[in-house]
Amino acid sequence: MHNATNEEWHASLSLKYDRTDWGTVLRHKSHEGPLRVQKALYPEGREVCHTLLLHPPGGIVGGDNLRFRVRLEEKAHVLFTNPGASKWYRNDCRPAYQTVQLHVGSRAVLEWFPQETIFFDRCWADMTTEIELESGAAMIGWDVFCFGRHHSGESFTRGQVRSSLKISRDGRVVLLDRARFDAQEPVMKSLTGLSGHTVTGTLVACAETLKKSAVDTCRKIPVGDAAQAGITLVDGMFIARILGDSSVTAKSWFTEIWRVLRPQLLGRSVERPRIWRT
Repeated sequence: MHNATNEEWHASLSLKYDRTDWGTVLRHKSHEGPLRVQKALYPEGREVCHTLLLHPPGGIVGGDNLRFRVRLEEKAHVLFTNPGASKWYRNDCRPAYQTVQLHVGSRAVLEWFPQETIFFDRCWADMTTEIELESGAAMIGWDVFCFGRHHSGESFTRGQVRSSLKISRDGRVVLLDRARFDAQEPVMKSLTGLSGHTVTGTLVACAETLKKSAVDTCRKIPVGDAAQAGITLVDGMFIARILGDSSVTAKSWFTEIWRVLRPQLLGRSVERPRIWRT
């Protein structure tokens, strides 16, 4: 629904995937407003459904409210990405919202790989992601945040970004990661915050088959571009974080980690989405 007076988009997208004898299929989809999904793609066979999430307006402004709801039924395997960076434009204290709710059924697999998110100067953003995993489910996903456009000389001098990530397994919270980035607060410059960098990213993987040896291998992957990075494994939860000034560097490092983890977690080699090559 579009409010022409306030120029706000209120949009939702709901998807449900099943695993059948044919493979993973998109059983149900519904949308309201400018959120769409491209047709199901199968570059690595019927078992894994690659899905492109589309936001035709191309940017998010003050008052916008986007909601994604995705459900993977038992043994379904879906990889999500989008065609390009998400852009949160200047909105001068009128917050915009995005809520993502992902339910991963028993022995299902979720791969969630959005392109980078760019926060323009004077934007106010509120982002919430909730992932529910049933017994035997596995997931790997990432987020890359860019504050301003460093290489274009555009800084993030005013504005605020709130983000929240909650992951639950069988109803028990296993990760709760909340952050607030205020352009005029010390967190943007301090050593305990962004240290003056403009790009930060987090990769999370959760699976019962995850081994410490994967952590040791991933820690040997070069980061490059003077970025700082770290990897931890706690209670079966693999977390990699990077801090720098290049989204390309962040995504490249995450992709190499994915290349290590995917065979162990999912028994599959990496098949990069075609849209990443265009």
